[in-house]
Parts: sequence; C-alpha cells; structure tokens
Amino acid sequence: MTVTDAPVDVAWNIDTLLGDDDVAGLLDRADGLADRLAEAHGSVASLDAAALADHLRRSAELQELVGRAAAYAMLRYSADTTDAEAGALLQQVTERNAAIETKLLFFELEWAAPTEEQVAALGDDPALTFARHHL
Repeated sequence: MTVTDAPVDVAWNIDTLLGDDDVAGLLDRADGLADRLAEAHGSVASLDAAALADHLRRSAELQELVGRAAAYAMLRYSADTTDAEAGALLQQVTERNAAIETKLLFFELEWAAPTEEQVAALGDDPALTFARHHL
C-alpha cells in the first residue's frame, strides 16, 4: 500500500470518553464536586488523614470528569478545526474548567500552612498512602 492508497475517512469513535454522559453532564458533576471540595476552604491545615484522603479522592474524581470532557472536546475540535460547533464546545469546556479550578485554588495555598512535622505525620498515615507522592 502506498501513501496515496491510505484511507482518508478514518475517524475514531471518541464518544466512549463520555460514557453515559454528555460534556455538560460531566462538567456539571465536576462543578458539584468542586462546590463540595470548596467546603474545606479555611480548614485544609487542620484536616486529619481520613478527611484529607477523602478530599484528595474527590479531587481525583473531579479531575477525571474534567479530563474526559476536555479530551472529548479537544479531539472533536482536532478532527475538524473548521467546525464552529466543535470550537464552541472546546471554548465552553475551557471556560468551565477555569471556573472549577478557581473554586479549588485555596487548597494548594492552604496546604502550604502545615508544619513539616504535620505533613510528615499525615504522610505516614496509611489512609494517605495513595497520595503520598502528591503531598
């Protein structure tokens, strides 16, 4: 087969990224998780290992939801950069992701407050083994 014989209408089925949701549904779920995570605002330094582990698991779930929506939107747009609907979807995902991330900026800032001893004690707790590299 030569290059000129290559198929030209090959397309991936990216719908599997969405599962049973659509992009708006994934982002709505992520936004709801962000609201729940934002309830920790002002208290990150005082979270015990179990609460911190729960927070980090929910944060990972949120990132997975946004990641799927963003991957879908980017791949759809990449398949046809002249498709105005695909471009608008990518812009919508970008804007909603920025709004969600803004709700969660406090965490990284507040995580800088605990002492090294507090962080070490939390890092030694088995509940946080999965997140030790991040912390």
